[in-house]
Amino acid sequence: MIDPIEFFTGAWQFERQVEDRLAGETGDARGMAIFEPDGDGLIWAETGELHFAGRTFEASRRMSITREGERWLVRFEDGRPFHYLDLSDGQDQAEHLCVADLYTGDLRTEGDGPGRLFRTRWRVEGPAKDQLIDTVYRVM
Repeated sequence: MIDPIEFFTGAWQFERQVEDRLAGETGDARGMAIFEPDGDGLIWAETGELHFAGRTFEASRRMSITREGERWLVRFEDGRPFHYLDLSDGQDQAEHLCVADLYTGDLRTEGDGPGRLFRTRWRVEGPAKDQLIDTVYRVM
């Protein structure tokens, strides 16, 4: 079983591709993700730059990964649950309902040493969104 604290702790670079099918726009983001131990979990903080629809934005988000019983839970900064995280076999399927939009995630790890990767692919479908969001995290 992959322990998120052991696997993620440290600094990672990320590259993200965003496809907004409703708007007919694509974009990309690059930045850094820092995973810091916090009690029996992790703080997950990202900063970077998003290029979308011909504009550039500073982007950041902060989440946590905490133990909930025998499971790990990713939470938004305000404490709301995002999704469970079970990377015991190097991959996980996750879901999150945001009002009426369903986020379906495919999460995968690759390697376990200095060159390890974490990949996420989110499909977002609903009345307000039709998006694909692909991110590759590379440990630094």
